[in-house]
Amino acid sequence: MMPWLELEVALPLPDFELKVSFRTTSSVLGIFGPSGAGKSSLLESIVGIRKTVRGSIRVKGVTWLDDNTTLPAFRRRVGWVPQNHRLFPHWTVRRNLLAGRSGSLRAEQASKDFFEKSVDLLELGPLLERMPESLSG
Repeated sequence: MMPWLELEVALPLPDFELKVSFRTTSSVLGIFGPSGAGKSSLLESIVGIRKTVRGSIRVKGVTWLDDNTTLPAFRRRVGWVPQNHRLFPHWTVRRNLLAGRSGSLRAEQASKDFFEKSVDLLELGPLLERMPESLSG
């Protein structure tokens, strides 16, 4: 079975260099660790918004990052919801999650279906009507 995600990266952080290497055939992945361990930095690297990452990232056989390739964040089609003030404070969790949605009616229905499945998978239903200041990390 082809790996869903192959990752081998090095991230310079203020107090250390984070090195992560793994491959998985699962499309669902959890990242956990203590505060300051580099979890958000790793996710920012996968999403494509951290510019200091070195190494390689491949998703379903497509190279997103290596010595010769850096696929821009907008081409990666990855949703990312940070846990800090980057959420729109005047919008609910639901509205923040739907912020980037746009397109044709057909795309809107596919997006709605994906949204509902994602909310169920991540068990976010009870949080959808809450405001960002009421959430904890």
